[in-house]
Amino acid sequence: MLPITTSSSKPKPTILTLNIENLITCTFSSEDGTVQYSLTTIREEEDAGGTIISQIKNVRTGNKIIGQLKWRSLLPDCVLNEDGKWVSIWDWLKKSKIPLKSDVFFTDNIGRKYKWKKHSPGYSLVLFAADDNYTTQIAQFNPLQKRIDPNNPMISKSSIWTTSILSLKPRALEIQDLVVTSCLFLDKNYKDKINIGKDDIVARVNDIFLIGNLPTDEWSVQARLAGNQLSGRNQ
Repeated sequence: MLPITTSSSKPKPTILTLNIENLITCTFSSEDGTVQYSLTTIREEEDAGGTIISQIKNVRTGNKIIGQLKWRSLLPDCVLNEDGKWVSIWDWLKKSKIPLKSDVFFTDNIGRKYKWKKHSPGYSLVLFAADDNYTTQIAQFNPLQKRIDPNNPMISKSSIWTTSILSLKPRALEIQDLVVTSCLFLDKNYKDKINIGKDDIVARVNDIFLIGNLPTDEWSVQARLAGNQLSGRNQ
């Protein structure tokens, strides 16, 4: 009699949870709580008009900087490329040329192509690879969202906040640094679109990574603290 065989189960995706410290600092942690990535935002000069730069570091590799974003008010933000030059973020993340399409494309260091879909406010980001003509999802980023509490669906004030999660399948782990960097920089771009025209530093930090929907009182306090930190003022 032949042995009974069972179909192999699909590999479990790797889950990274975004932990918010304030509007300009956050970390990605694995399911066991180990910090994998950190994001910090600094001023290059001490004066209030100094350049603001966000840096993403891979904690697993000794805090190696894997991405840098320079904030700009009127023009698109810039990223630091491999040649050490600042270029428009859209020179790296290519927007779809098809009208009304919000897809964004990028290429890894060996020429393989990828596509983030649903790059528009109110949606999760879903990543596909060109390996199978962008058919199979390899990663998904669900930003912080406010939802109705399932235990009290009839009470409007019982809404709860979801956890920001990045889910990566084995194929996405091959370019994990790129996935983390691109999804965070794209999310900041969302906030810039939603809050267009805000040039003051305290207003600008309201736009950064995943915090645009915090309750007004908490949002305002965090924005003020972050603005003070970036501008060098005492809290």
